[in-house]
Amino acid sequence: MSDGTNENASVSLMLLLAIADRIVTEYTSRGLGTVDLGARQYYHAVASDEIFDMTTSPKDLIVGDLYDDIKELKRLVGDDMPTAVDIERLARVLTAISESVLE
Repeated sequence: MSDGTNENASVSLMLLLAIADRIVTEYTSRGLGTVDLGARQYYHAVASDEIFDMTTSPKDLIVGDLYDDIKELKRLVGDDMPTAVDIERLARVLTAISESVLE
């Protein structure tokens, strides 16, 4: 019987780092150190305040630009402070990489 808590309701960022390292290491060993995103520049996204609201359908889709996301993420290699928006950008780039690898 459950006590009402969900052990998957929180996630360790260090665990995500270890998982990402494992995935990158594996694909690099397969010769995929760089992934061609092909024609994937623009994408549809749902507004942050609507994405997890299952009581309604999203009203508007946002058009995003992967090239812009990558450009903005590259600034983090310097001294720029990461933001929550950078997490969203990274997620979108990873989604595009996943689709490219599946081809």
